[in-house]
Amino acid sequence: MEQDAENRIIRDYQKWQENEQKFEKIFQGSLLQNKGFLKEKIAFLTSLPGRYGAGLNQVENTVVKVLQSERRKLEKLLYPNFLVRLIQRAARNFRQRQHAVSYYAGQQQNLLVLQKTATSLGFGNQLRQLQAEIGLGKEAFSLALSSYFSQGDSVNFELQFTRDHLGHYAASGLKASLANPDLQSKHNQLFKLDGSLAITPVRAYNLLKGRTLAADPENPDSPLVRLDFSDKDPQGNFRIKTFQETGVNGLKKMIQELPEEFKQYPAYLRSLETSLINGDSAEWLSIKDGVTQKFYIETDPRQGAIVFYDQDRKRTEVDTVLGRQTAVVMQLPSAALDKQPAKHTKKNRNALGC
Repeated sequence: MEQDAENRIIRDYQKWQENEQKFEKIFQGSLLQNKGFLKEKIAFLTSLPGRYGAGLNQVENTVVKVLQSERRKLEKLLYPNFLVRLIQRAARNFRQRQHAVSYYAGQQQNLLVLQKTATSLGFGNQLRQLQAEIGLGKEAFSLALSSYFSQGDSVNFELQFTRDHLGHYAASGLKASLANPDLQSKHNQLFKLDGSLAITPVRAYNLLKGRTLAADPENPDSPLVRLDFSDKDPQGNFRIKTFQETGVNGLKKMIQELPEEFKQYPAYLRSLETSLINGDSAEWLSIKDGVTQKFYIETDPRQGAIVFYDQDRKRTEVDTVLGRQTAVVMQLPSAALDKQPAKHTKKNRNALGC
């Protein structure tokens, strides 16, 4: 912990030195003769100790004292008159106290936003670790989570955070790694949390399974998207294929055009719409000759159609799903169909913030 704290102060000062060296190459003459530069450097050295709160350890305090000594030397260059130097120092200390109060309030607000984000993405049980990582002042860090889905799927998630020049953090990406016994290699993807694609652990899992979902489930004009497993970007992520012509409205129209047998269960159709918008593989149960059969419903944006799979995940036709070829279908009671069977365990869904 102390080593991390020491590195924070040294790292920030080294960044300043790097910029100072760049300025010396650009501007002629010594920067120490430039009053504007001296004021900026003094302000930087004054504010540096307060960037990481009051928890300074012994090693960190030693580094700060060395930098304070350098600051006093610069003050003498800028303000040779002792009385002027005292006045300027008092004014600067007053401004620094005001800045510290404002900075602390900003840090607290930033922490609340990060905690809300982490909780919404299923990392709510790691808020203490989140706060500890922020306290270390790292440029970047991540939180890890493992979840288990149906069909023996295991997904490792990594919620990534980065710090900006003001010292505020933001959740920058969600990395997901899908391990499936049927896959010879893992599917890895880093989803950026920049607002271009609404992402949660469950939606990330559905994309890694090759399913289609709405980029923004709250926007009726949102396009449908899926991962293109045949094409990667320079960072090694699968490119996201967009189907603008088959958006949320198009998906709703597909559902409306399902056969009459489905329309007997309006609550199920509403649940089906939500599932397909989020990329879930919805279930449909039918009873034929006293045997319950399970089918899966997904979206194929390339065909602009809803597609069906049997319990072995083999493509099948809607007539087979409805049992039209052999017998009259005995559907499950509407009360049962109104409760869409969960694709994940309740425990996992609660953990993922769903």
